Amino acid sequence: MTRSPNGSLKDTTVLVVGRGSGLARAIALAALDAGAHVVAAGRDQETLPAAYAGEPGVSTELVDLTDEASIAALGERLGTVDHVVSTASARVRARPTTSLTSAPATPPAGSALQKTSPTASCSP
Repeated sequence: MTRSPNGSLKDTTVLVVGRGSGLARAIALAALDAGAHVVAAGRDQETLPAAYAGEPGVSTELVDLTDEASIAALGERLGTVDHVVSTASARVRARPTTSLTSAPATPPAGSALQKTSPTASCSP
């Protein structure tokens, strides 16, 4: 890792994975301001390049973190990077596997899960 004592990212490459807005964009632009070359990567081939159009020092790449071949291809295209930041969503995009559904239906007595609000719910 190349990093000067003052926190500069000069002469480094930072890969930011996520959407071209919100946290991912803020991180990408902060790294750019600190002197890094930024590679913004994500799944949306239309909005990602548009989000960084006009930002010299930011290039865009397509990657789908749910597809190992896509991740490997990105690695081949980029080679070595100095820093990786992922703001990609961790939501499940498919039906859970049986191994996930085989967990006990009720949390262990006294666990933090048992102490949550009875009205709390998760959406698929």
